[in-house]
Formats: sequence, C-alpha cells, structure tokens
Amino acid sequence: MGGHMWGFLCCLILFCCPSLLSQTLFQEDFNYPTGDQLVSQGWSAHGSAGTNPVTVVVPGLMYAGHPGSGTGNAARLYETGEDVSRSIPGLSDTDVYVSFLVFVREATTSSSEHFVHLNIGTHVGRVFVKKAEGKIAFGIAKSTETAIFTEAVYSLNAVYLIAMRYTHLSGNDNDVVRFYVFESGIPSVEPALASLGPIISAGPEPSEITTVALRQGGSVVSDIVVDGFRIGTSWSDAGLPVTFSRFTASVAGTDVTLRWTTETEAGNYGFEIERREISPIHADIRGLESENDGGRISNQRQDETTNQRHDSRFTIHDSQQWLTIGFVPGSGTSSSPKDYSFVDREVTQGRYAYRIKQIDHSGASSYASSLDISVIPSPLRLTLAENYPNPFNPTTTIRFFTQDEARARIGVYDVAGRMVRVLLDEVIGAGVHEMTFDAGGLPSGTYLVRLQSGSRMVTRKVVLMR
Repeated sequence: MGGHMWGFLCCLILFCCPSLLSQTLFQEDFNYPTGDQLVSQGWSAHGSAGTNPVTVVVPGLMYAGHPGSGTGNAARLYETGEDVSRSIPGLSDTDVYVSFLVFVREATTSSSEHFVHLNIGTHVGRVFVKKAEGKIAFGIAKSTETAIFTEAVYSLNAVYLIAMRYTHLSGNDNDVVRFYVFESGIPSVEPALASLGPIISAGPEPSEITTVALRQGGSVVSDIVVDGFRIGTSWSDAGLPVTFSRFTASVAGTDVTLRWTTETEAGNYGFEIERREISPIHADIRGLESENDGGRISNQRQDETTNQRHDSRFTIHDSQQWLTIGFVPGSGTSSSPKDYSFVDREVTQGRYAYRIKQIDHSGASSYASSLDISVIPSPLRLTLAENYPNPFNPTTTIRFFTQDEARARIGVYDVAGRMVRVLLDEVIGAGVHEMTFDAGGLPSGTYLVRLQSGSRMVTRKVVLMR
C-alpha cells in the first residue's frame, strides 16, 4: 500500500472468532495494476456484474502497525453497481477473524447500506457506515436483522481501528457478534468490553462461512476504499502479528541505542533498522528543561497551518532517504513480551530519525512509528525537553537527559496529581534519551510529565487535544 494519504476516513476493521488451527487463510493487498477490475484478479461478481465494476485504485491505505500497510494498492466501492466476492476455506462451529483497512470519503444517511459481509446468499457479519450531521457512525448486523450503530461521533478524514467478532455455531439463532471501535493503536488481545454487542438475534444462519464479499449497495453517494484484508483463525493471523508496546532511543557519546518491546508476535522473521538524516541548522541542547529551569519553553515556533509546535533550530529535508543500517532477528511466534535493542555506533553530530520495519516470514512488512533524536554535546544535569508536538493527539515525543547511569522514572499525572501512566521505570545509561508517549484512552486536557532520578526531579506540562 502506498505512502500518500487519501483525504478520507481511514479505519481498520477486524472480524474475530477464537480458534481452530492458527493460520492465515486469506490475504489481499490489491497488488494489481491501477484500473484493473477485481473480477480479472480472482474475485467473482455475484451482483450487477459489469455495472460500475469494482476496480483497483492508488494509493493503498496506511495504518501504523498493520502488516499490510505500505503494500500493494486498494479497491474502491463507489456509489452503486457490481458486488464481488472471494472464496475462503469453509469454516463451521468455530470463529473466523477478518481484518481490513477502509477509507470513507462519503457515506449515505441510510441505515440499510452495508459494504462488507461474509457469505453470499445469506449475508452475515454485515458491516455498515452512515453519516449523520457531518459525522460517521459504524454499524453491525449478525444476519438480516436491522443493524445497530455506534453514536455518530467519528469523523471523516480520521483513522480508526474497528473490530468485529463473529462466532459461528451449529444450530439456529445462536451465532454471536461483537463490535469494537478504537481511535488509535492495535490492541494485542481482544478487549473484554465491546462497543456494540454481544448480539445474539434470530435470523438465517449459514452452515459454514465460505466467502468474503464487497458490496456497492444502492446508494449514489457512498465512496469507500478498502485494502489490507486478512482472514485467519486468531487475532494475530487477522492482521495483528506484532504488537509494539515501547520504542525508545538514547545517545551516549556518538552511539545511538534503540530499544523496543513487543507484547505479542506471530510469524515474525525480524526487524530492519532504518535511519534518515534530518539536517540541523545548528545542533545544541537548548530547549531541554533542567531540574532548575522552572518550566520555561524556548526555541519554539508555531506552525500556522498545523497548529503544532516545532523546534526552530532544525529543518527537515524530506529528500533525505531512509537507509537500512541493520537487522535484528524476531522471535517467530510468541504470546509473551520480548525485548530488543540495536546500537548505531559512531554517528556524526546531527539530528536523525529512526524507524523499525517488522518483517513476517511471509515477506509482509509494516513499520513502527519513527523517532527523532539528536547526536549532540550533552548537558550537565538532569534535563527534560518540551514534548513534540505539543499540543498532541494521541502521541508525542519525550526527550530527556540523564548525566549518570541510574534508575529513572517518568510518570504522567493529571492536574489533580493522580498518576495516569508510567512511561519509564528502570536503570538507564547516561545520555540523551527519547521515547514516545501514547495517550490513547486518556481524555483531552493538561497533564504533567515528571522525570525523577535519585533525589532530582523535573516536570513539564503537556496538552492532549483531541
């Protein structure tokens, strides 16, 4: 899927069901030429064949952490016309996980238009989207019954992760559906509380699940792009093979140490380490707040187009290319946390971005979020820089300096003084360190980030603005 962003709503949708033999049963990244019809690429038309056919479009969709992100192209469901489907191995008396990415450019106000479903003939696991007062609501129906919807609180041109668990059981009127909506991140395990459901309703149910289908429906206003389909028998096999819980960077002299942790892995071949130079106007340590600086903000400018703060000392040259500088083997399949590290040695003074490319045994790959870090002369005392960006939603970079190897603790507190997150609590080496704070699940507002090492402590205010 390509790197250019559509001006649409982007979501990841996941159908789930627990286990059979864990394996990926189906994968579709639409890696075909632009303009190709899906019926020429292994899909079958089962409704209105040849009328406004479903075609391949560019760019493909991007979603951080999804294994199909950055691979292939996408498919467009535009207004009304041809419906297409693709067969999968038949599944019965079990659970089936399906994941895909979706951009919604426009949606109908009707509550009766679904655009993805399982099986043809008797549609089950029907996924809906509708627009109300300029916002988006997602819906689900187990079978032919009227769909139920989330509140219309989601925006066009925003990224969401949506999950649905469809459980197929023998007999009648006993299949179960659960539906989830996330604003950021990919949970490593299925949440206990669903956004919608569980739904157990009367209605036709198939003897087995055999097909995944795309539907263009009867609306002349809908415009939806889908991509990155995965179908499997576990959460990880449905597009969530590696879940990152931490990615940090630190500097000691001219060596940059990257550390990251995965919560779960499935079929993980390993990680390529990539670096890109960000050319400095002049690299120093101003803007780092020390334990005695009293919370001053310095060397900042306001970007009038994005309303975000930027460090005015640095200019990013987008022409700089990402370079692969190393490889770290993965752990294959694991359900327990795994720690990794890589040292980039003898880096020249300047500012750099680092990112990790995770590669499956199948060859599929995805990226963790990148980190920026400076290789610069070190300050002389415990310091904490203003986070960037600030305000932020939902992630921001925390940069700090420790002058000795010691235990450091970074906590996030609300304005009432209650701790809401622990970002770091371990022994770290001397030098400049950077890490990402993901505020997913926290409400908008002002928070305090507090760095403590030994008897020394420094605090910064950060603003989460959703």
